[in-house]
Amino acid sequence: MLKLILVVCLLASVALGVHVPLQHRQISKSDIDAKRSFLQSADFTERMQTALKANDHTNLPIKDYTDTQYVAEVTVGNPPQSFMLVPDTGSSNLWVYSSTCYFSLPCYLHSSYGHKKSSTFVKDGNKFDLNYGSGGVKGHWSIDEADFAGVAAPDFKFGEVTSASGIAFIMGHLDGILGLAYEAISVDNLPVFIEAADVEDKSFSFLLGHLDQESVLVVPGVDEDFFTGDLVYHDVIEQMYWSLNMTSIQVGDEQIEHASEFKGVIDSGTSLIVGDAKIIDPIIAKIGTIDQTCKDISGHPDITISFDGIDYVLTSEDYIVQVKSFLGTACVNGFMAANFGEGFDYLIIGDVFMRKFYSHFDKNENRVGFALADHS
Repeated sequence: MLKLILVVCLLASVALGVHVPLQHRQISKSDIDAKRSFLQSADFTERMQTALKANDHTNLPIKDYTDTQYVAEVTVGNPPQSFMLVPDTGSSNLWVYSSTCYFSLPCYLHSSYGHKKSSTFVKDGNKFDLNYGSGGVKGHWSIDEADFAGVAAPDFKFGEVTSASGIAFIMGHLDGILGLAYEAISVDNLPVFIEAADVEDKSFSFLLGHLDQESVLVVPGVDEDFFTGDLVYHDVIEQMYWSLNMTSIQVGDEQIEHASEFKGVIDSGTSLIVGDAKIIDPIIAKIGTIDQTCKDISGHPDITISFDGIDYVLTSEDYIVQVKSFLGTACVNGFMAANFGEGFDYLIIGDVFMRKFYSHFDKNENRVGFALADHS
């Protein structure tokens, strides 16, 4: 009888997860080209090194959101004000545009938060400044209720952006960011939304699809209908990003040297797989030239990324990404090199990987689980 009760409870806990639809935007070749140009520039390397020498992981210029593909609805205030935010496992703060942002174009192109409309608003007023690859945002902290699919964080401190610069915020389809990483990289060490939320299960999971497929964020927990087999879990080895023990990368039958020197960061806010040129350049060379017309993307090797000795295989259909171009559709390599410089030992593993593998981010046990995604 006790076993039956436990089974029923487990099934009930799975069913409690709310399906949050994710809007999916197709990125363009110009987005990818601009990101590559910046990540390989001397300016990027200099800014990275300045931040790393100051031990400041809250303001690394890696993020620029020009290539962000997925957004979800989040509300702030009472009555609720709605925003389409990037659910980002690679950052840790929540911010939205403020109605008091008067002199920045992005604030007029997106939804903005009006504190006078909310009965639960509490003034904080302390300033913040977030730098991104293509610009940045400034503003002040405020306190109000934030709600994500019925999961609420009362008296939550978030950013009201009063100044924004950068093409990503002008052209992008995002009203802000919902950071879902760890407090260690949160500006001013503010609590992360999922940790402040009024749910016992501090976990969430992604099913990321292509444009013609469903994309969903499940919070809290998982939905077993979205994957096949069992979730295989890997411990987070450093609680800043969702960093995993990456034991190897293999292209075809050839091992990539130095891969095990890097941690694998699972990042829903990055569309590609981005890493130091030391490991990415050999991968790109072994992949070979990609037919940008997309007529034939066969003949390229499988790429195997291993965590804790467990292999995850990406085929060319997985890592060659279809993007918009002035001719219609173009195919580009889903691996991109960056000139991080010394001291950044991470491979940023984004949506290219997460579309193939359903991903469960579990802060209860500080682990990430993967299973083959089921898009049927």
